[in-house]
Amino acid sequence: MKMVLIAFVILAAMGTCLAQDNAKLPAIQTVELQNSTHIPVSDRMRYQKACLNLRTLERGCGAFPAIHFGDQIGVNVNLFQVNGGIDDRTRMVRIGKFNWTDKFTVPSVTPWEPLESGEQRIINVNASGANGTDGAPGVSGADGADGVAGMNGDGTYTPTVQITARAAVPSTARGTRGINYATADVTVQVNSSIKGRDGKVRQDPYTPYVEAKLGYMYAVHVVDGEKDYYMLIRVDEIIDGRSVKLSFIKIDLPTAL
Repeated sequence: MKMVLIAFVILAAMGTCLAQDNAKLPAIQTVELQNSTHIPVSDRMRYQKACLNLRTLERGCGAFPAIHFGDQIGVNVNLFQVNGGIDDRTRMVRIGKFNWTDKFTVPSVTPWEPLESGEQRIINVNASGANGTDGAPGVSGADGADGVAGMNGDGTYTPTVQITARAAVPSTARGTRGINYATADVTVQVNSSIKGRDGKVRQDPYTPYVEAKLGYMYAVHVVDGEKDYYMLIRVDEIIDGRSVKLSFIKIDLPTAL
């Protein structure tokens, strides 16, 4: 399956030259997610308010692609956990600090590697200390290539298929000695591996955790059965360890070549 790049370039409404195959930009929606650590799992009605269901685009937690707010690892109290559903390939990356009216590019996001029959994914979380020394920040994944679609000033965008894509580069800081993991970046605290049917274990860059940062944009490549689309999400407000307000749109991918 070919990956695509979707670039959102916010242009001035006046003097914009529009392409013939423009698509109308979806309406920006909003949602507030509550930190699940303050909600008993038994209280199913309230617990649903901790997740954004990426199918219905409404609040809800379950066995489907969703973004959950409320995990805490060490000092990191504002974490998204991306639940990939049955396929477990949905991936979320942070783009940068932008408003919806800024000019920015959304990179191609390569979905996580699918598991073969009999394989198991093992996720390790480390929040231990290291003799009181501060942990170094984690190394984020590399940006993807430039985007190839433009957002026009009249609320339309022009998607174009991209033939090649680059996967994010896994952190090289994992496993570094002397790190105080309790105060480290979540990219250092979490790592994973895949155990095959033969018992052999190989390293895997998979991680379901992404830090929620105020004012930042995130791209989510949702892979859900035969459905394949992007979500663009902005963190509009955070009350540390309590709640987060998001604005978001869904973008259906053009047919790959």
